[in-house]
Amino acid sequence: MSIQQMLLGVGGPPDEITSGDSTLTYGGYTLEVYSTVGSRSVTIWGTYDILLVGGGGQGGHPQSVSNYGGGGGAGGLVWYTGFRATGDYTFVVGDGGSGTAQASRGEDGGDTTAFGLTALGGGGGGTQNEIDHVGRDGGSGGGNGYADATNFSTANQPSQSNSLSSGSLVYNLGYRGGSSGSSPHNHSGGGGGAGAIGATNPGASTTGNPGAGFNMSSLVGTAVGVSGWFAGGGGGVRQTNGGYPAGGQGGGGGGQEWQTIESVSIAGGVDGTGGGGGGGGAYKGSRDGGSGIIIVRYPT
Repeated sequence: MSIQQMLLGVGGPPDEITSGDSTLTYGGYTLEVYSTVGSRSVTIWGTYDILLVGGGGQGGHPQSVSNYGGGGGAGGLVWYTGFRATGDYTFVVGDGGSGTAQASRGEDGGDTTAFGLTALGGGGGGTQNEIDHVGRDGGSGGGNGYADATNFSTANQPSQSNSLSSGSLVYNLGYRGGSSGSSPHNHSGGGGGAGAIGATNPGASTTGNPGAGFNMSSLVGTAVGVSGWFAGGGGGVRQTNGGYPAGGQGGGGGGQEWQTIESVSIAGGVDGTGGGGGGGGAYKGSRDGGSGIIIVRYPT
């Protein structure tokens, strides 16, 4: 370790840090994991790497039992290295989107913030009507409700500026939601993920598929997220072509096959991953997005 690193505290244990909800070790690092939704005060001195994931968006609600709601977009994902913390900070873990009524777009997930960094909440999925069919914008955008194959939600995360007084922004990820499609493969769009857009291919085996999340396992291990993956999009609604759309890898909730009335495939985003919720249709409402997370890493 150089003299400069010693003065800055780089490469060694922290001077002080408020413990997270859980503490893990991986690859020579200690990880403080903050997973409880809401705001808290954290005292922290030293040099750290930081993962932030916003809350996932809720899937879109159908206007009626014959309609198709889009999958919720995943929360944005930020990975920042080498930040020198010097005091008291407020950490906010965003909740997943929830609570909207029938015939409306899903609610956006909450933003996750720390140190002046922001991982935006995912956008809610669109519904099937003339006003709210396009998925909502977000860290990753929500998928479109049925009958809009030309307009798209926006992933705001990549355009965001996350420049601090020290360290480097490595990842700032989020993608738009997918479009819907009509006969012969009727479907709504899957939500975008931190690793890919929601599918736009109208083929029977891919309709309604969400975007995959992002694999952080080499940096934080597999005991967090879904085996180290975060921010998968929520699945849309597919008619009967090829089964139901699985959730995006990284905690996205699965969609459903429209004509399978008793389908149990539709699911919410996984808490602690920022995954988007599955879109609603076929006698079932949509599902909520998963909550976000903050992980602070330092050498053990």
